[in-house]
Amino acid sequence: MIELLTNTLKFLNPFIIVIGVISSVLSIIGFFKSRKQAQIATRAANQAVAVRDEMIDRKRLVKTSSLNQRLEAMLDRMIHFGSSATEVSVKGLDRASLARDIEALKTELLKYREDLTQSVKDGLDIHLNTITENLAAFVEAKTFMDMKEHGTILYNCMVQASVIVERHLDEHSVKLSTSVLPEVK
Repeated sequence: MIELLTNTLKFLNPFIIVIGVISSVLSIIGFFKSRKQAQIATRAANQAVAVRDEMIDRKRLVKTSSLNQRLEAMLDRMIHFGSSATEVSVKGLDRASLARDIEALKTELLKYREDLTQSVKDGLDIHLNTITENLAAFVEAKTFMDMKEHGTILYNCMVQASVIVERHLDEHSVKLSTSVLPEVK
């Protein structure tokens, strides 16, 4: 009986070795396949992060574009108070209403300020501070020359703010034109 068991083990020994070698080879193949899948998953995760970041950038760009449109509309209203203003051209215009709208626009610019780069923030801050300093004087001006002086300052600050925001939009539009997102048709 022991001899039969010994002969059977001698007979099965090569099969056990072959099965062990095959399972080792399959384990190595499985290791490389799982490693390849992990690399693919990492690339997919990185691409998902890039797409998410781009979508956030696009949303910020839309907000900034909306602000720029509001600035342009305000400039159209403020042009009457620019350096070429005359007493006739400003007669009957409601400075208090205009000042409220400028204040609302300034508040909105401050609200979306975090979506802008630091250099854009710094440039806007200078002009927003100047607007704040001159807005009350513009509304309360008793003489045409005082109103024109403060109106011109406000108008010029808004022109400069619009240029800064527009430059920011142009820079980010170029960046997004080489995007990861597919073109929408």
